[in-house]
Amino acid sequence: MDQVRLYGERKVDKSYSVGGATIVKYRVALAAVGLALVVVIVLASVGVFSPSSSSSSEDSSASTITGNVTVYHAGSLVGLMDDALTPAFTAATGVATTLVAKGSVALANLIVNGSQADVFISADAKVNSKLLMGDANDNLISWYITFGETSIGLGYNPSSPYKEVFAAVKNGSVLWYEALLANPDMKLGRTDPDADPKGYR
Repeated sequence: MDQVRLYGERKVDKSYSVGGATIVKYRVALAAVGLALVVVIVLASVGVFSPSSSSSSEDSSASTITGNVTVYHAGSLVGLMDDALTPAFTAATGVATTLVAKGSVALANLIVNGSQADVFISADAKVNSKLLMGDANDNLISWYITFGETSIGLGYNPSSPYKEVFAAVKNGSVLWYEALLANPDMKLGRTDPDADPKGYR
């Protein structure tokens, strides 16, 4: 299957300054989920967090869960996974984890091409519906849980020769991509849109 590039609508949320640079934040409007962090159970090979398990079966099997849980997660979540979620999961279950961090689209395409994960944590809910769900995607997953959202910041130097252009973007009178198109010498850094949601947001 070919890789899929996804796009969303953008609007200015607010702006603020950090270390002399001005950050213009964009909130992404996507079917009521915003820029969502989503959890997808791809393969329940170790039977962890099975939605059909009863409380009695969970109680009886909690001490016998063995193996290793492979978690594919968005690269932007490295700190959260390494410092909080993974240690808490291992402490609660005694189960070890293998973490694989990449762009959400890149990870989804790995799954499409046969790579197996027990849990997929994406930075964009549409990655799931576009690449992994439905008959067109061989029903690789059937459900996911949205558990958070955030905003994307566009940072610039207030001493930049394009500071007036950025000021117009900041106050919402010009869309950031219109400013970029109108100033071909302006350089914008981003991640690969074929691999990471931050590249197309």
